[in-house]
Amino acid sequence: MSANFNDIVKQGSVKIKNRLGMYQQYWLILRRPSSRGPLRFEKYKNEKASMLMESSGKPVELKDVDSIDHLRKDGKSTVFVYFRNEKSFQIELQMESEAISWMLILQDLCCLSRGRGVDLSLNNNMPDTFNVFLLQTPLMNVYGECLLQITSDSIYLLDVDNPDRCLMVWPLPSLRRYSRDETKFLFESGRSCKTGEGIFIFNTIHSEDIYQKVWGASNAIAEAYNLSQNGRSNATSNGSMSRIGVSLPPVPVQSSRPSAAPPLPARRP
Repeated sequence: MSANFNDIVKQGSVKIKNRLGMYQQYWLILRRPSSRGPLRFEKYKNEKASMLMESSGKPVELKDVDSIDHLRKDGKSTVFVYFRNEKSFQIELQMESEAISWMLILQDLCCLSRGRGVDLSLNNNMPDTFNVFLLQTPLMNVYGECLLQITSDSIYLLDVDNPDRCLMVWPLPSLRRYSRDETKFLFESGRSCKTGEGIFIFNTIHSEDIYQKVWGASNAIAEAYNLSQNGRSNATSNGSMSRIGVSLPPVPVQSSRPSAAPPLPARRP
């Protein structure tokens, strides 16, 4: 986890082919996935404009990439990024070494071998895992860019640079409440969590996806609990089953989508 996370993988002055087939000079930035966006290209008029975040056009998301290749012709090197929808993104550079550097980095990030390949992005390798930025809290000594993985019974906080390293686990039945808006997902943990009672806020572009995953997993837990309770009632009436304490799952609610962190609903009685 990093509070000073830098999502810039590579940047530099290049020429990019436009819709008219002409090459225009831009300052191109390649950004890795983060809480602010997916793997993508961002174009700027020049380096100064990039420092001011004055982009030229929409970012180019590097998803559904089919292949990445390089061609040297007439003293110029071109890197081709081909997408599965048959569109392409072409970068022209003077130095072949620089073009090869761009190509190899892109292939590595997209997990593609030279020529036709298969997309092996984070979402495929680690399903239901999302880039988030955990806001600072007195309940934990870590904050910043990280990964949030939603499973059938828990929420896992993972190190963004080493996803095998688990920083914290919150069992879904121990959550009291949770909510989201367009840019945030948050929940309140209960006393049974390792962190104790408290509210955790995550900045992310995936707030709706995370909410739906938590909602679905919580509903599944609730259904399983209700089935077990019904079976227990029938068994108890026959004198063949003892009482066992089971934690109830949280009840999801809709947020009012304010600009600040969304308010959590009233606690369950």
